[in-house]
Amino acid sequence: MVCLASCYTKQKAQKQFGRAAVTYPEVAADYCGRVYPPKDTFINGQVIYKIDTLYSDGEVLILSDTVVIRDTVFITKVKKIPTVIRETVFKTDTIIKENNAATEAATIQLNSALQRLAERTAELKSWKFTAKKRFWWMIGLLAVLLFVAYLLTRKVNYPPTQSDGMGFKSK
Repeated sequence: MVCLASCYTKQKAQKQFGRAAVTYPEVAADYCGRVYPPKDTFINGQVIYKIDTLYSDGEVLILSDTVVIRDTVFITKVKKIPTVIRETVFKTDTIIKENNAATEAATIQLNSALQRLAERTAELKSWKFTAKKRFWWMIGLLAVLLFVAYLLTRKVNYPPTQSDGMGFKSK
């Protein structure tokens, strides 16, 4: 009973850490900050060109368009103001704070899954070997059984014997 009571399981550790984090949150935050400090990653931004259109108060251009439909003539006049195009350059840089605690937890889970996969693969190989061995044993036993069945069911032709009248057979 004493041996079983002294086991330190994952659930017991989570419960104790949770109780400590609720009672003294600064201790838990300090511990997590020291063990898993955040990692800053700088991503150099791309140059983005943005095109702005500005209208000037310069000369007015008048365009006319004439369309004839049957006996009706439509004349359309459009006033167009010349445009000035200006390029604006934006460069965006990004700083990402990476949570090392989450990364470490994911790495631990990955290593655990890979270890379980290796164990399962080894177990699968041993079962395949056992299955092959059993298959050949069954083939051998089936061959022996068929041979014995053949020996029991074949007809044996013995040479004819003569009887001396008293029930004794002579060769």
